Amino acid sequence: MACLDDSYLPFLHGTLVIRVEEARDLPDKDSSWWFSSKNVTDAFVKVELFPVGVKVAETKVVNDSLYPIWGEEFRVLVCHNAKHLKLTVLDKDMWNGQPIGWCE
Repeated sequence: MACLDDSYLPFLHGTLVIRVEEARDLPDKDSSWWFSSKNVTDAFVKVELFPVGVKVAETKVVNDSLYPIWGEEFRVLVCHNAKHLKLTVLDKDMWNGQPIGWCE
């Protein structure tokens, strides 16, 4: 198994404050051919440090909304070599989240 050499990455040390406010005009991910569409999605946000892919935070799920409002703040103690944050909006389904979109 190869080991990731992250020594060239910036070293983050301290408290990282992340605020996740809202999303707008999300696509309907809950409709399918076997039940009627209500134009809804069950969205949540996962926050990861990259390139190592460490999940540092996750919002609550906002059910049945294409305009979810989370208004959540996370204070994360970090001691990592990392280049950037990736925030991924996902639709909650039975087993895992279906990606809707992301930003870095």
